[in-house]
Amino acid sequence: MQPGATYTSTCNVPSRTGYQVILAVWEIADTANAFYNVIDVDFGGGSGTPDTTAPSAPSNLKATGITSTGATLTWGASSDNVGVTGYKVYNGSTLVTTTGSSTLSYQVTGLSPNTSYTFTVRAVDAAGNTSDASSAVTFTTSGSTNPPADTQAPSAPAGLQVDGTPTSDAVKLKWTASTDNVGVTGYRIYNGSTLAGTVSGTTLTYTASGLAAKTSYTFTVRAVDAAGNDSAASNPVTATTASSPSAAAWAPNVAYTPGTLVTYNGSTYECRQAHTSLPGWEPPNVPALWLLK
Repeated sequence: MQPGATYTSTCNVPSRTGYQVILAVWEIADTANAFYNVIDVDFGGGSGTPDTTAPSAPSNLKATGITSTGATLTWGASSDNVGVTGYKVYNGSTLVTTTGSSTLSYQVTGLSPNTSYTFTVRAVDAAGNTSDASSAVTFTTSGSTNPPADTQAPSAPAGLQVDGTPTSDAVKLKWTASTDNVGVTGYRIYNGSTLAGTVSGTTLTYTASGLAAKTSYTFTVRAVDAAGNDSAASNPVTATTASSPSAAAWAPNVAYTPGTLVTYNGSTYECRQAHTSLPGWEPPNVPALWLLK
C-alpha cells in the first residue's frame, strides 16, 4: 500500500527537562530497511516554557566570628522548581558578591571597626529569577583599630604531586596544606613562572587544563594569606600530557558510540548519540549526532 504524503504519530516520552534528542525509526514491513529521523526538542525551561518561578528565600542567616574588619555569614539552602544556581549577598542594598549554588557561607572582609552592618542573602536560578531576601542579620564589628601588621608569610605547600594520569590537555595536582600565624586564604598555582590559577585556602587540588598534548610541564604552588604575604614555592612537579586521541575518518554503515572522534573534510567531530551511520548522515548534516570539536 502506498503511504500518504505526510504521517503523524503520537508517542509517550519519559519525564525530562531541557534539551533532548528523539530518534524516530520507521521500519518497512517485510524488509530489513527502515527510515530514520532525529528531532531536537526542549522539555521545559526553553523558549516555549519560560521559568518564572523564583527560588525560596535562604533561611537562618547568621553572622559568626565577628572581628574589627569582618565576619562569617552562613545560611540555609533555598529550593527551586528547576534549580538554584547561586546566592547574592547584600550589605544593606549593595551587592557584595555572588556565590555558587553549593556555597552556603561567605567571609566578609574590609569592614570598619566599631560599626553596625546589616546583611541579607537572595537565591537566584538559571532563568534569572531572584528570591525574596532572607531574614536580615545585623552585627557590630569590634572596636580594635590598627592591629599590628601581619608580615609573616605562610609555610610553603608540601608534597605537590600529580593526582592520577594526565590527559592530552589537562593535569590534576594535589598538595598538603600550608600553615600561617593568622590563616591561609588561598593558593596560587604556577606553570613554570606563569600564574595558571588560584584556589581558596581550603582547596588542596587544582586541574591545569587547556594544555598541549604530549608536552612536558613543570608546576609549583605558593600559599597566600589575607595580608598578601606569599609563601616560598612548593617542590616542583613535572608532568607530560598524553597523546591526542586518534580519530578515524567518518564512514557510513558504522556503529558509533558517544565520545568517539571522527574526521570529516578536515574537521574533527565527537559522537553525541549512539547510532549506526547512513549515507547522508555526514557529521555536518546531523548536528544532533555530532559535535564539532
